[in-house]
Amino acid sequence: MIAGLRNVVLAIAIALGSVPAGATDTPSPVTVSDTNDLGTAIADAEAAGKAGPGARVLLVFDIDNTLLTMPQFLGSDQWFNYHAAQIAAKTDPYFTSFNDLIGVQSALFGLGSMQPTQPDAGALVGRAQASGADVFLLSARGPDLFDVTERELGRNGIAVRPLGTCSLLLCSADGAYGDADIRKAVTASGVAPAAGPYRGIVIRSGLLLGAGQNKGTMLRVLLAAIGAQRYSKIVFVDDTQANIDAVAASGIPIPLALYHYTRITPGAPSDQVKTSDQQLQSLLRDLCPALRSALCPATKP
Repeated sequence: MIAGLRNVVLAIAIALGSVPAGATDTPSPVTVSDTNDLGTAIADAEAAGKAGPGARVLLVFDIDNTLLTMPQFLGSDQWFNYHAAQIAAKTDPYFTSFNDLIGVQSALFGLGSMQPTQPDAGALVGRAQASGADVFLLSARGPDLFDVTERELGRNGIAVRPLGTCSLLLCSADGAYGDADIRKAVTASGVAPAAGPYRGIVIRSGLLLGAGQNKGTMLRVLLAAIGAQRYSKIVFVDDTQANIDAVAASGIPIPLALYHYTRITPGAPSDQVKTSDQQLQSLLRDLCPALRSALCPATKP
């Protein structure tokens, strides 16, 4: 009875364009490439859009270290990943939990400014949209960083034309979705949802902030929101190999061209770690006596 109802819901969703036709069929081809130039992925999207009548491309970018990057090590993805590993090993001298680290990272995003990963990033995104590709940004950031993210994208000349993201399966006035919404979208796309609860996300104004969750799953949720049967190809660009792997393994029934963006050097050189530690402690000494901030209680004195 439940399985039959699920099939009816899936059939209606396919008919209305909320999930891709063939959502339960064999996954389509996947190609994976390394590139240090966003223009490589844009050229692929442009060519795919000219492949024939009705060809339509979805071009999906990560944000951190793909479109935008911190101008210093403190607050960067590299800094965050270094401390996340230290927390997991219980050897971090500053952070007592992963949530503490997220709080400080969010505060640093709010205080700081970012820069494009390459000077022509904004122009390339504009070129892709002018060619007819639909562009969406899919980030591991949490929904609380939506305003800060929009601010820095705009300040750096990266403008994404909003797509319609209200479908039979997912539709809300503010674009916020919780566990039940995500679970429904994943199930209707033809795969089993995760056993544990999903964290809240936001899909709005050309952005999906997925709160650190599996990007293959988040891409399925995005497709459910925007009506995936329109697309003949998805081009996906991300600096993190684990995210490339997650999308490659997602089983999405649309041809996938995945680009591992390698322009920003990963890792945490010891001299930069030491400098960033000193910078953070100096910032805390100046800021915390004068201002209540998420930065302050999240670190040890």
